Amino acid sequence: METRIISFYRRIALNYSSITSLLKKTLKKIYLSYQPYDGPTLFSTRGPIHCGLASEIAIASGGYQIIIRREDERRFEIPLTDNPNIANFFSNFTHSRYPPVSITAIPGGHIYSDGAVFSPDGTVLARDLSLDFSSPIDSHYLCRKPIHRSKPLKGSTLAVASWQTRSYYHWLLDELPRYLLSDIPAFDQIVCSRDTAINREALRALGLENKKILPLDQAKHYECDLLITPSYIAPTGEPSLYLVELLTEAVQPLISTTKNYPEKIFISRKSARGRRIINEDAIFQLFEAQGYTRINLENLPWRDQINIFYYAQEIFAPHGAGLANLVFCSRKPLVIELFNTKYLHWCFWRLATLVGARYMPMAFPLMELVEHNLAAGNLDINVSNPAELISLYQSLRANL
Repeated sequence: METRIISFYRRIALNYSSITSLLKKTLKKIYLSYQPYDGPTLFSTRGPIHCGLASEIAIASGGYQIIIRREDERRFEIPLTDNPNIANFFSNFTHSRYPPVSITAIPGGHIYSDGAVFSPDGTVLARDLSLDFSSPIDSHYLCRKPIHRSKPLKGSTLAVASWQTRSYYHWLLDELPRYLLSDIPAFDQIVCSRDTAINREALRALGLENKKILPLDQAKHYECDLLITPSYIAPTGEPSLYLVELLTEAVQPLISTTKNYPEKIFISRKSARGRRIINEDAIFQLFEAQGYTRINLENLPWRDQINIFYYAQEIFAPHGAGLANLVFCSRKPLVIELFNTKYLHWCFWRLATLVGARYMPMAFPLMELVEHNLAAGNLDINVSNPAELISLYQSLRANL
């Protein structure tokens, strides 16, 4: 009996040894023959392999691209200021170049988070339609990265989802204008960035409220029977006159002829997470004496925001997304934009210029060197002497 038991376990040991040996050989063979995957990503969770142009992707897939507006450029005059540091800063941003405006149709095209567009097989990313400022033009943060699997969409899909539209600025000046091109072909549904009250209000104004709306967040990836995607009307942060014209015409049905709006507005950022005026109340008291009304834009319907800027004749505001509403100005207002010296930006100066406004930048502490330091982009603004600010306002205003 004992001999049989020993023989039984010996056979098990031999079989185990054989299986182990075979497994080792198999794993070694797999290891030696391994080649990094470099094929299609349609059924995988890997991002595109390389970057290309939307026109190339469209043609290769049997689609097309039409040019709506040719490449353009514009020069801007340095704004009014008595601070040579500010004047020198803006002198570096007087020229803007605008790429062509186009509409691209891609059969089987993919749309991914932040509005990134892929080829039908998922291997090529349309870099001219997929923003990523942290990467060079021949790369993108999604390339070869794990991505969510796609969900099929039947029919024609208009994709306008854009980069960083949690910011009102990027929604208003990057995403919304992409709806407005008159040459967009018929479509069955819209893929936008987010389904918000303001977005729905805008779609009603454009007569698109009955369209199926599919918000694109970080967990969404659609493969479309036909993907129709307009280009950005202008580079983000560099508004164009054409962009202003599109938005101005689109909101005309929302302009009120019966309600009164203040002529002088002081934009508050007390409830914002950054770029607040530390002693806003003290400063507003001085501007209130000049006839200004304090406005909290985040508490207002979009229609009221449009009309407030449409009728405004003087606007005082710390740098922030609410100033994107300058695009609606019609009275050639005086615009005073307040910065901290560590973070100046040119976008609202250009936008103010395009609507015919008189623009005055101010940066505090006064006469310090100024810069565009992204790391300091949300620093609050410390006006230690409010009387100094109101004196500067009165002096510059007198020279207009």
